[in-house]
Amino acid sequence: MKNLRYLLSIFLIAFIGLTTIKISAKGDTPSTMDLLRSTKWQVYKKDVPVSSFREYQEKIYTTSSHIPMPTDSNFIWTRECLYYLSDSIACFEYDKVGKNKNGKYLIFNDEHVAFCVYEIVKLDSMEMILRTPGEPPNITGRYKAVKR
Repeated sequence: MKNLRYLLSIFLIAFIGLTTIKISAKGDTPSTMDLLRSTKWQVYKKDVPVSSFREYQEKIYTTSSHIPMPTDSNFIWTRECLYYLSDSIACFEYDKVGKNKNGKYLIFNDEHVAFCVYEIVKLDSMEMILRTPGEPPNITGRYKAVKR
């Protein structure tokens, strides 16, 4: 009887330990949405930062560009777009906005851009690379994380 309780105790401790490890390992991987929203993203062209930024919220991303003016002042151009994450290329659907936390593609609604899909080539806490899908694939933007 003691051996049975001892074996049961060891099994229970091992089960709880393995379950805890699995849960914490799963929780350590941030979602695509978490990574997008974690920082302000600055545009880089040929490894040189430009005065253009992107910020992601759950349903809207904002692009802002600081444009120097000849009068020694800056003009700040800003636009907001609805977007969602998807694992496949699709036309924009309003009912999908804010639903998915992960995805390979950013599908967005922007009247200024004819093709409203970016493929996420690379995304981590320090860098994001987007491209337009198709032939040939075109790198659309390189972004570096900056503090908010």
